[in-house]
Amino acid sequence: MGYDDTLPGGGDDGVPVLEPEQPHEFVPNDEPPNYVMFAITFVVIAFSIYKYFQVRAARGPRVTSSAPRIPRPAATQTRQPPRQDRFFNGGVGAGGGGSGTMVEAPPSPSPGDSGGAINNTAAIERIIGSELVGGNAQVSTSKALATSRIVGLYFSAHWCGPCRQFTPQLINFYNAVRRAHGPGVFEIVFVSSDKSRPEFDKYFSSMPWLAVKFANAASVKRHFGSNVKGIPTLLLVSPTSGKVLDLSLIHI
Repeated sequence: MGYDDTLPGGGDDGVPVLEPEQPHEFVPNDEPPNYVMFAITFVVIAFSIYKYFQVRAARGPRVTSSAPRIPRPAATQTRQPPRQDRFFNGGVGAGGGGSGTMVEAPPSPSPGDSGGAINNTAAIERIIGSELVGGNAQVSTSKALATSRIVGLYFSAHWCGPCRQFTPQLINFYNAVRRAHGPGVFEIVFVSSDKSRPEFDKYFSSMPWLAVKFANAASVKRHFGSNVKGIPTLLLVSPTSGKVLDLSLIHI
């Protein structure tokens, strides 16, 4: 089979002539740099720097004082009286008011007697009674408070929710004081606000201290008047006079 001379690209001998392909012209895809945006950005930055230095020049140079610094006088610390909360000594603001009460310091133990002075409890007996309840027995007030320096009258009741929450904390504190200072320094006497004798007996059975007789509790509360604004209240009193103690003067 021969080649047709008339076909495009055919030679004289009928052999097709292969012509080389023409190279394509290179056209870059990237756009040329935007020199206009570069120029605008440069002008904005240069203008910002110019305004900054212009404002600095208008304010003038910074003046540093060469005068020595005068130290501030140290704040004087005044001794604050111990804080009273609603549970202790009649609550906040209680000034020892009430029938026959006043604020005083606790009695001091006798320096010559290692066991401490024997308290004359006649005055406090007229307030809380000559006998106290200790478990299932009656205890002489004079014997129970013979060497105490502080007596805490604990006004509380079983029907009172805050009282039931506070009593375990007070028991822990009472036991800690007795372990640290001995059993004769600090005594607590429960003054019940329970509504019946069985309620008193049930609530008092959980306490490790003494109690005013249930029949005498109301008169004890009336005696201290505004010192007992609510329950629970722990009123710290003198074991000799029965008067409210000044908390700032108590040093066990």
